[in-house]
Amino acid sequence: MYLVGYNALQWASWTYILAYLLWFAHHYGTHAIWTPLANLIWALQILVALDILHLRLGFVRTRANVSPLLIIHCKVLRRLQMLCALAWFAPAVQSSPLVWWLLLSWALVDVSRYAFYALNTLRAAPRWLVALRYGEFVLTYPFGLAVELACWAL
Repeated sequence: MYLVGYNALQWASWTYILAYLLWFAHHYGTHAIWTPLANLIWALQILVALDILHLRLGFVRTRANVSPLLIIHCKVLRRLQMLCALAWFAPAVQSSPLVWWLLLSWALVDVSRYAFYALNTLRAAPRWLVALRYGEFVLTYPFGLAVELACWAL
């Protein structure tokens, strides 16, 4: 039940972030989104480090051909690196609309990821969610990578 709770918390948090991003853009545009969401984003990304521990302790299984620890490390470290750059090394980027797009790409991926993880732990993931989880990366990963690279270019 711990994993269900952990994944449900992540899902609810990323769903809130996604809804807030859309609301904020509608009312204020895509500038200056960092400040109202920074603490929550930091907390969630620190919690995501637990994904490494879950895999290491055998709480979750994977069928990946590549080391799943390597995949998770890359995801966790890439996002933490981006957050550190935003917070400490490139604060001017915080007011850029690129941050809105960056957080949107993360939220889109993580809403489906954690919904799938929570329901799959209960063996209750519907087919459409499985298809979304394993199909959305075709669009969201290149988009997210492009936005991250654009942030680094600023």
